[in-house]
Amino acid sequence: MELFMNGNELMSWYKTKLREVKSNYTLALVKDVDGVHDMRVALKRMKAFFNLLGAISDDFDAKKRFRHFKKLARNSGAIRDAQVQIELLADINKPLGLDVTSYRDFLLSHEEKGFKELLVFAESDPIGKLKGVKKTISRALDDSTSVRVETMAQGRFYNLRNNLVLAGREQLEETVLHTIRILSKEIHYTFEILYQCLHLFEGRDDFVPEIKKVHQVLGKWHDYDVSLEYLDAFFTGNGVSPTDEPYSLLVKSVRKEKQRLHKKFSSVVKRFNDVAVTL
Repeated sequence: MELFMNGNELMSWYKTKLREVKSNYTLALVKDVDGVHDMRVALKRMKAFFNLLGAISDDFDAKKRFRHFKKLARNSGAIRDAQVQIELLADINKPLGLDVTSYRDFLLSHEEKGFKELLVFAESDPIGKLKGVKKTISRALDDSTSVRVETMAQGRFYNLRNNLVLAGREQLEETVLHTIRILSKEIHYTFEILYQCLHLFEGRDDFVPEIKKVHQVLGKWHDYDVSLEYLDAFFTGNGVSPTDEPYSLLVKSVRKEKQRLHKKFSSVVKRFNDVAVTL
């Protein structure tokens, strides 16, 4: 039986991402916007890694082993959502110059609430609970052969890719866009792991730029979708009518940009499908 020879590279990848989670978690605890963002991206990459290991080893329970990482992602979600909306409001309002101070204050209060929730969660020592996972990863890799790792890893990737290609050929309703947005990130991060650690798909540097366009366009589309939810909550809780200026203009601008991104995605996903099916 030929033992798996690239285990060190996969373990090195895991250790690197774990350091990113830890260092950015420290920044998140002082409300650093980039720290919160980078921690959550590292967590999404980590989830793709765990799912990949689950496909490789029958004994590796990806959901169970990821549970503490998932708690960290969940408890940092509120502060990140508010920070995104604060940045988005600034971008939207830059050409409009509307007096939407009350709404900005509303978003800042949500950021502060999310930050306090993160601090409360920090008291449970979430980083300390991440210890011990490395041993289960080592066991999963030690019990695998090179043929199994490469076969199962590629199988996982191709299943994800096929699901996205099929979804991209459907009528692009909003529910489908949400599915594609989440799926496209996992495909991107799974491809990176296979490329960097297993040295698969070498010579296919064209794939990453196309899959990034998919989730970047949909990520921005999702941000505007969430903006409408925040605005609805603001109107409901503050006695402000969405039909009154300046908020009627703000809502109109948000809806227009969301529609533009929806339309743009149609061409982006077509280009991705053309590249993806050649892998």
